Amino acid sequence: MQSEIYQLAALAPDSAKVCAEISRRYAIEPQTLSALMDAATVACREEALMLTAIDADQDAVCAALGKSIDDFSGIAISPQAKRLIQNLAAFESLSQLNTSEQSTESLRRLLLVMVEDPRTVLLALVRHIRLLREAIAQQSECVAMLAQAARQLYGPLAGRLGVAQLKWELEDLSFRVLEPSAYKSIAKRLEEKRLDREAYVERFIEDLGQRLREVGIDGFEVSGRVKHLYSIHRKMQKKDLRYDQLFDLRAVRLLLSNVADCYTALGIVHGAYAPIPGQFDDYIGQPKPNGYQSLHTVVMGPNNKSVEIQMRTFDMHREAELGVAAHWQYKEGGNDQSAHRVVQRLRALLEQGELADELNSEDLFSERVFALTPRGDVIDLAQGATPLDFAYAIHTSVGHRCRGAKVNGGIVPLTYALKNADSVEVLTSKEESPSRDWLIQDLGYLQTNRARNKVRHYFNQLDHAQHLEDGREIVERQLRRFGLELGDVQKLVQRFRVANPDDVYVGVGRGEISATQLIAALEHIVSPPAEITTRKKRATTTSKSDVHVQGVGQLLTQLASCCQPVPNEPIVGLITKTKGVSIHRSDCINMLNLPDSEHHRLIEVSWGEEPERNYAVRLQLEAYRRDGLLRDIGQVLANRKVRLLDIQSHYDDAQDTQFMTLEVELSDSNALGVLLHQLHALPNVISAKRGR
Repeated sequence: MQSEIYQLAALAPDSAKVCAEISRRYAIEPQTLSALMDAATVACREEALMLTAIDADQDAVCAALGKSIDDFSGIAISPQAKRLIQNLAAFESLSQLNTSEQSTESLRRLLLVMVEDPRTVLLALVRHIRLLREAIAQQSECVAMLAQAARQLYGPLAGRLGVAQLKWELEDLSFRVLEPSAYKSIAKRLEEKRLDREAYVERFIEDLGQRLREVGIDGFEVSGRVKHLYSIHRKMQKKDLRYDQLFDLRAVRLLLSNVADCYTALGIVHGAYAPIPGQFDDYIGQPKPNGYQSLHTVVMGPNNKSVEIQMRTFDMHREAELGVAAHWQYKEGGNDQSAHRVVQRLRALLEQGELADELNSEDLFSERVFALTPRGDVIDLAQGATPLDFAYAIHTSVGHRCRGAKVNGGIVPLTYALKNADSVEVLTSKEESPSRDWLIQDLGYLQTNRARNKVRHYFNQLDHAQHLEDGREIVERQLRRFGLELGDVQKLVQRFRVANPDDVYVGVGRGEISATQLIAALEHIVSPPAEITTRKKRATTTSKSDVHVQGVGQLLTQLASCCQPVPNEPIVGLITKTKGVSIHRSDCINMLNLPDSEHHRLIEVSWGEEPERNYAVRLQLEAYRRDGLLRDIGQVLANRKVRLLDIQSHYDDAQDTQFMTLEVELSDSNALGVLLHQLHALPNVISAKRGR
């Protein structure tokens, strides 16, 4: 098996054995191979043998042997192999960047984007395995760092490239270092060594193949694998299973020509080996949501050892490995189609043994751009993003304080379009002061919605402070006019169903709470029943109700308690099931939030020609004494057609002020607010408010 060669790489990478194996598999000139072997270090020979085990091509193996050579004079190495060595150096410099958990996925993508030839990834993978092996053997201080990189970066990369042999060792080595107790526990439970399990699978494959040929099935391929330690550990954790509940420690994959052969093979398998109940899945008849198709079953093989068998057609296998149902996508939870397209192309190039000369990296991840912070963190941004987008992606405060940027050491404008692997340094000021120009799309400062929203929020906060100040002034003035204390603002909080007084102030300042709503709420607070007297009804009414319902004669109506409309306010009717028409203010929050499906219940309504109720209201005025004040007050009342019922006045000689108490008759609360406003606007008037 290939794993035997792979194990040889770890156990005995001496020159003679490596040379013999490479000579057997590749058409390298003996003189060139001999020169490479003489110059290659033990480490390089180990990596070359690992590449041989995974069927890497000749140039990759030569690059592994020659990467420690400075002078290739007299060694006929191909230009492609030399370029791989150069690419590997650049790749490894990128791989040393910060690999914090939040940036690991972006770093994986950046490495895939930047690599010119996908075989460079293979060289980097075997190098990291060799380094991790050495660190474990020598108990090096850097072993934990290497293991973490193997788990976060190199293992997933190997999985996405479909190089299972490298993936499982990277995962097992990192598992051994990072979780030693769990590693030892699972290793002790395995009754056989890995090579013994692989040998068992080989014998099972031979037996299964013979049975298929006996019934006339041909053109099939069968392969097997054994589950590695980290995979066992992950499955036990993910599905909360005990070790004895795992049935897929040994697995066989059977590829057939058509669907009919798949089901025929299933019958043969179940006839030859006892199936384990509850372990059969038909993903051909009922594919997985991602399109994956296969028959899965688990049987008891020779010596009562469980074996998982997967049966699918060649087309299904191709789709599972390279299509939208690629194993790495659903296994790792990814759902990025652009990432999938890149991996598909990289894997196709690897499997076909073709060079990547025509691979245009500019269209890889065309929707994204990956830039670097000075300390090496990878920032994933939309294509066309600017240094300002980059600043906001780091932190909102960095964006607000951004005043310039350096890209790869040089000053660039904030409208510069970032490119993959650009190193960006954001120049900041001490104070946060973003520009409103950044929101003008045509100027090109910001390309991402996330950054624009942060700038908008900043200016909304500035406006928030202004709205808060303006609203507080308006509310406090109205409270004084209605004879209320500042503490009564809590009643407005309850009335408008907000969290705190600041929400009331901001709502008033922004106009979300209209003057009519505010005055109506205050009227509701200060108008106990004793203060409201019902005058005799006018004779000239057209309805028994104060409200007319358009197109309908006499109809039951009621004023809604949620917004309590008063005469002259804009209103709308809502047809109820049992209580006729409920009358709401047009700006009632419940009406504004009414679902579209309920809009058919709305009906036009209007106040009657003459309201049936009038309010006797007491007003209090304080003013500096002057001639003509009473005349001016009377003029305001006359202009507003407000009837004066009573007036009392007295003077404070010490303060030279005059206090007046007026009792007037008003038809609605809106009239009260307007009247108080006009009285307060008179010269020398200090305050005008509702009396108690």
